[in-house]
Amino acid sequence: MTVNLIEDLSDSDEMTELSGDEYAVEPLPSKWIPAAGSHSRLTSGPEIPPRVMVDDFIRDICVPSNDPDSLGRLGQYEIAELIGRGGMGVVYRGHDPKLGRDVAIKFLKPRVAIDGSLVERFAREARAGASIVHHNVVTVHAIDEADGVPYIVMEYVAGESLKKRLRRRGPMPLDQVARIGARIADGLAAAHERRVTHRDIKPANILLLNGTDEVRITDFGLARAEGSDRLTRTGVVLGTPRYMSPEQARGDTVDHRSDLFSLGSVLYTMCVGRAPFIGRQQ
Repeated sequence: MTVNLIEDLSDSDEMTELSGDEYAVEPLPSKWIPAAGSHSRLTSGPEIPPRVMVDDFIRDICVPSNDPDSLGRLGQYEIAELIGRGGMGVVYRGHDPKLGRDVAIKFLKPRVAIDGSLVERFAREARAGASIVHHNVVTVHAIDEADGVPYIVMEYVAGESLKKRLRRRGPMPLDQVARIGARIADGLAAAHERRVTHRDIKPANILLLNGTDEVRITDFGLARAEGSDRLTRTGVVLGTPRYMSPEQARGDTVDHRSDLFSLGSVLYTMCVGRAPFIGRQQ
């Protein structure tokens, strides 16, 4: 069988950091950055504070807010700032004034939302995350849609990804590897108890709270509950080859043991500073 191996999000599209937060971004068009000191109203929607970044569709689905620091209001949430951009979605920091807490709101891009299978994958991500209640897994608060744009409301994690920490500091001491690794394992154990296989464990999907080794596993976009239908066509494998198990790379059915292989690959990366599999033939 010929298997087409596709990374769900390439390195350039992975969601890691922007402005010190936990998600990554691709370069942003300069039209999204108003001149310093100006307050630009871009076609319609709420007034835009200076030097902010905002997608057109976000302005379209939001209503104007009375909060001068808000990009607009979506339901009960004030949209504060863009914190991440990936191949299929964007993430904004929002604020829930009713509960007095910040949230991360992940939107499926409109051009992607026309694909029913990708919308279902997005919904599956929300359901998988919401089914797991554990302090080492990002909490999912809600899933909804606005004008045909699906979005997931999640716990906001102020910090950085394990990927970024490794880039900044290099290999970690063994006691730190053991501490972080144990917390990732605890979060995975909670997912596996719910019969959910993550299928994309990698440093970019491990969030670390500011200045600590506290762990949150995120991005259940490829997660699959045991017994659920496949959303990926036969012969196509989604994931990150540098960390995935051989059976996942072959396109075989995988279970929780595949996540443990990926965890081992992440532990290796923390110890050495690079992924265990970096060549095309490895």
